[in-house]
Amino acid sequence: VVYMGAGIATLVMALFVSAMYRCSFLRGILIFAGHIVFAAFLAYVIVYGADKVFPPNQVSDFWQQWVYVPTGLVESPLPKY
Repeated sequence: VVYMGAGIATLVMALFVSAMYRCSFLRGILIFAGHIVFAAFLAYVIVYGADKVFPPNQVSDFWQQWVYVPTGLVESPLPKY
């Protein structure tokens, strides 16, 4: 049931993508598959590659500066004016 649902969801999403890009259904499937591959590659690089590219404290500083503070999850260490 899960595989059948995933297949139907993939077809519906490919139909949506083909409507958004104004192309054929087959090209919509290919574009959607490209998006999935790119998202998987990006997730892999973010999860497993960040520690190899940046030192661990620099990764923590990046998340602090660009994710936690702008979303309001933590207070900014900078003084408020």
